[in-house]
Amino acid sequence: MAPNLRDTEKYRETIWDFTPFNGLFAHHKIKMGDLDGAVMWKGELLIVEFKSPNATSIDGQQLLFGRLLMRGNCTIIIVEGETNKPERMKIGSTLKVPGDQTKALSKIWSSWTPCTMEDLQRAIALWSATADDNAEYGFVPEKFFPDLSNAPQLVTER
Repeated sequence: MAPNLRDTEKYRETIWDFTPFNGLFAHHKIKMGDLDGAVMWKGELLIVEFKSPNATSIDGQQLLFGRLLMRGNCTIIIVEGETNKPERMKIGSTLKVPGDQTKALSKIWSSWTPCTMEDLQRAIALWSATADDNAEYGFVPEKFFPDLSNAPQLVTER
């Protein structure tokens, strides 16, 4: 199977430098960043962000992710590991107001969970199936864990 990027070397050569856009926003500390992977299907947004092991979290990106989750119809999977070798992940999602697909009830994050490429694929496939079903409550990370007694505790924020 061909990779999604046809020419990885050309991709590296064409990465934009966002520095020229610094200072153009009303709040001068705001800076552009990139997202590693994003898909929208049937109004549901999936963002997958890849981080090197023990990478320092970027505050602005965490703020963006939290605000996207509160808008609803959004799932974020943060994956840590070497390139193409996931080691752990956490999933952020939105619980929706019953009967109103446009309003978020709360955002939830799973704790960090060890994972393999197969685990990550399974989480994304489950998100896709949930989007296909247009699930009333959105993608709920606990569904990813087959044995809920061993599932990480979820943190709910309003």
